Amino acid sequence: LALTLDESQNATFAGLVGIGAANPGDRQLYVEGATSIIEIASTTASQNASVWFRSNVSGTNADRWELGTNISKGSHFELYNRATSASAFSINSANNEATFENTLTVKNAFNVNAGGGNNVVSATWASTDTGQLHIKKGGSTKILLNSGDNSYINTGYDFGIGTTSPTSLSANTYSLTVGSARTDLSGAIFY
Repeated sequence: LALTLDESQNATFAGLVGIGAANPGDRQLYVEGATSIIEIASTTASQNASVWFRSNVSGTNADRWELGTNISKGSHFELYNRATSASAFSINSANNEATFENTLTVKNAFNVNAGGGNNVVSATWASTDTGQLHIKKGGSTKILLNSGDNSYINTGYDFGIGTTSPTSLSANTYSLTVGSARTDLSGAIFY
């Protein structure tokens, strides 16, 4: 029999399951329909509603990841590392804060977009070991920090160090060192 039911009412199905489809292919569970929704519900307060991922790595079968809610962050949507028993990533229930628990490594450019407009912050790379941080307004870079070439501030506004009300270039209680090749400080105001 493909379906067995033991004395504890536990059912075991030896085969592939297709819901809404006659042929599930090579999938253990395949769901098909004009709208396909799988709902996972927990009816007990503060208990997980989640999906676990178990895999064989180098001959060891173990739970690797869990995805869902009420894992370790309450109502947050969370990716939880079952191998290390630690949260990896979560999004709060208000949907306005995402948290990576450890270092986030981005392989290519990283952009922050203020809701449908131009990117306001971009981190890019110019070569293998050269990074660039762009702060933009209206799609144009206004502040550039470049680890392998010139950097600049070109906002069209005054710049202050130690003051929130700068006039031209203002430095308050901080030192400003200018290398021998850049000695022109005309228009600078020091407090």
